Amino acid sequence: MKRAATAAVVTLVLACAAPAGATTQKLSPAEKSLQRQVTALQGQVKTLNTQVKTLKKQVTTATAIGAAALTFSVCSTAATADTFTATFAVIDQIAQGTQGKTYIGPQQGLSDQGACQALRIARSTTAPPTLAEFSALLSLLAPGLVLDAVRTADAAWSAFNPRAAH
Repeated sequence: MKRAATAAVVTLVLACAAPAGATTQKLSPAEKSLQRQVTALQGQVKTLNTQVKTLKKQVTTATAIGAAALTFSVCSTAATADTFTATFAVIDQIAQGTQGKTYIGPQQGLSDQGACQALRIARSTTAPPTLAEFSALLSLLAPGLVLDAVRTADAAWSAFNPRAAH
């Protein structure tokens, strides 16, 4: 890298120091070598810029997929908790009716931090428990819907985590 910088500086100095009428002057072997190096470096810079652009696009996609997976996971965990809560309510309801006892008692719901709402999944803790939340989550994985879910989840993650906003 030092060599490239030195070559660029030497080329610039030689170009500036040349007299105005000396444009037809032939380049010395050292100047020709420097010119070849500069040309080679320009090609490398162009290639590297293309690679950086590709990598940025890949990082953006990977970040969106990670955000979607995290959002999906948080909503899935909340849906599981909702199913347990509804199941516990039914157990207590049956126990009250048959034995006059409460085995589990009311359960406090879990916050999904807006993940299910971002994925447009309706949560329910009412008895009897259903698989509706899980069915809705799995339908997001249908072909064609995955990318929409990734975009939605990426926006949700950005809102959920201000440091992730771009």
